[in-house]
Amino acid sequence: MAGIRMDNCIGAKIIDCSFENCDVAIEASNSREIQISGTTINDCDKGVKLDNCWDSEVTETTMNNLRSSSRFRLNLLSALIKHYMYK
Repeated sequence: MAGIRMDNCIGAKIIDCSFENCDVAIEASNSREIQISGTTINDCDKGVKLDNCWDSEVTETTMNNLRSSSRFRLNLLSALIKHYMYK
């Protein structure tokens, strides 16, 4: 279960929150302009999962003791864009 789950949101802000023992701390899909800042994530399976989220940012976020090796999950399109931007 996600600590916060968003779908089809615009301009949501998650600021100075803490998450513990979640499957996914923050999960968003089909959204844009999501801002995550000053967040602490402890003992969760995954930290942040953004699918098809444009113009979004994650800043000043601390993740500790995650049970999965991936802190962030990028969908295929995001991974391709990242690959070509930093190639």
